[in-house]
Amino acid sequence: MACTYSGQGKNRQRKRTSLRIKIEQNWFHRLIKDFLFKAIISMNGRASDRCPFMARERLVDPEDDAALWVTIEFPEAMKFTHTDEQLMDWVVHQIGHAETSTSASAQHYQRHLCLSLPVVGIPRGEEHNDAVRDQAKTLAQWWHAEIMTGRIYLDRSVIFP
Repeated sequence: MACTYSGQGKNRQRKRTSLRIKIEQNWFHRLIKDFLFKAIISMNGRASDRCPFMARERLVDPEDDAALWVTIEFPEAMKFTHTDEQLMDWVVHQIGHAETSTSASAQHYQRHLCLSLPVVGIPRGEEHNDAVRDQAKTLAQWWHAEIMTGRIYLDRSVIFP
């Protein structure tokens, strides 16, 4: 009987630990979501027909001088084989493996087959590349979550020719 009780205690502790981790993850996700949303809304931006993120209306990109831009390339075949969620998974993966370029302007205004994410508050320079990619990855994960809830979708005509 003592062994059964001991095992049940471990299961309860695992459940409590698991619940605590989920609560901490949800809290962190809400904090990041609120921060990013406020940062995006408060940036000076321009309405454009080239912003790849859509809600009920086209979202606004920040001005180029307010941000660095992390750009991720897409193979053309992804247009037909990947959903918006899968495209954002690709973006997160590419950022995580440093398969990106950083520039002073959004590349999706100049060409197809790419998506540029704004990174604000980090000075330009090679010594900050990890911080730039980390912020871009966090933003990509946030957009991914927004897409999964159905609040945002990708305008494929901006990304793919």
